[in-house]
Amino acid sequence: MKKRISDILIVKPSSLGDILHAFPAVELLHRRYPDAAFDWMVNADFAEALEFCPVPIRRKIIFPRRELSRFSSFGGSFIRLCRDLRRARYDLVVDFQGLFRSAFFGWLTRGKGGQAGFAHPKEPSAGWFYRRRFQPPVSAKHAVEKNCSLSGQLSGGETAVPPLSLAEVPRFKQAVDARLAALGIAGDAVLVGVTPGARWESKCFPAELFADVMRRTAERLPRVHFLVLGSPGDHECAEKLIGGLDGRVKASSLVGETSIGELIELLRRCRVVISNDSGPIHIAAAAGVPVFAFFGSTDPELTGPYGAEHRIFQAGLDCLKCLSRKCPLQTNACHRLDSTVVAGQLISHLSAKEEIS
Repeated sequence: MKKRISDILIVKPSSLGDILHAFPAVELLHRRYPDAAFDWMVNADFAEALEFCPVPIRRKIIFPRRELSRFSSFGGSFIRLCRDLRRARYDLVVDFQGLFRSAFFGWLTRGKGGQAGFAHPKEPSAGWFYRRRFQPPVSAKHAVEKNCSLSGQLSGGETAVPPLSLAEVPRFKQAVDARLAALGIAGDAVLVGVTPGARWESKCFPAELFADVMRRTAERLPRVHFLVLGSPGDHECAEKLIGGLDGRVKASSLVGETSIGELIELLRRCRVVISNDSGPIHIAAAAGVPVFAFFGSTDPELTGPYGAEHRIFQAGLDCLKCLSRKCPLQTNACHRLDSTVVAGQLISHLSAKEEIS
């Protein structure tokens, strides 16, 4: 007889892409325990993303990362977080983050079944706080696959990745409808998302590359309207990109002007997303939107958009996948991609899918 599971805590505070990578694994747990309630410990910056989880989240337990890092606010924040974590007596606590910090707070819940995690977490010290440890198979390379393997092994259920999906959130749908109307974007416009920012310097491909792809595409497909999206920290590269366009390109920038929920809904509306290796590629992938992604220092097999419909563009160099935040050679040679190739494939994809010209 299957043990009754009533309360499950998911520990995955950040980042945005990592949270979305955990959605399919949580869906597998929900299939195995359909009557269980799910809570999720998450950083405040990414809490809105949980509204798009295909499984209803009963409580968002906010992890106060900034407050815990300051001596003046540590004590009160720590006590409040512990109180929130112990409001339910969890039957399962699953740490998908694999860091000492995440595992420690998961352990503080004093869950009935203890805490589960990976056999080889990102930080080995996280394993000190696990009662049960699971090793993904060698074939599971992407984070989505590893997370689903953990869920399946833990629950004795499925391990195959379910179809990716995001829940509909009416308030963000309405907010995006209003934003697009305010920008004067026609209802029949073909939206293409452009996210030129990234956290690492080595991941930030030149604004000129994005701008040239946009120009070449607009020449052939005048109905395309580009939405430039990103966080407030992406303003500089977005301004450079917009400044490199001409009047023939229909483009609007909402960089730094959207909430996480609005960003997710905007990317869902796009037919394609052109991006560096950053959080938006995982939003698009989760929403079933094809991604045209530029990769250099990172490995698309491990951190690229999950799914077969995406296209990865890389230079033919031996130094790829160096995992350096800045180019060790100070050349950024991996950024030298042919914009005509990218634009040609984008035009072909849009023309075939939408029958536009």
